[in-house]
Amino acid sequence: TAAGRGCNVRSIYAVKDGRFVGYTPGAPAFVNASWVSQIGDINSVAALLVFCDAPGQTSNTSGGTSGGTSGNTGPSTVGSAAAPPSSETRPPGPGGNES
Repeated sequence: TAAGRGCNVRSIYAVKDGRFVGYTPGAPAFVNASWVSQIGDINSVAALLVFCDAPGQTSNTSGGTSGGTSGNTGPSTVGSAAAPPSSETRPPGPGGNES
């Protein structure tokens, strides 16, 4: 997984109807609402763009000191990226297609 390789996931993008739809782990639900409504569950193999923070840098949305949200319960591994644990706000992985 991306997290297993030292990636602190900043954002994830998928293409739906020719447009990029983004997901930001740890962000409020309204930020990821378009992902939930347009992408929803990832039940098959899909191409995802995963952007990681530079080594030694942490994302502002992961509860860091630069304006991150407090009270996060921490990321869980989903597919090849980290996402919040709530099934209502996270993109599910590709159903066992992890390598």
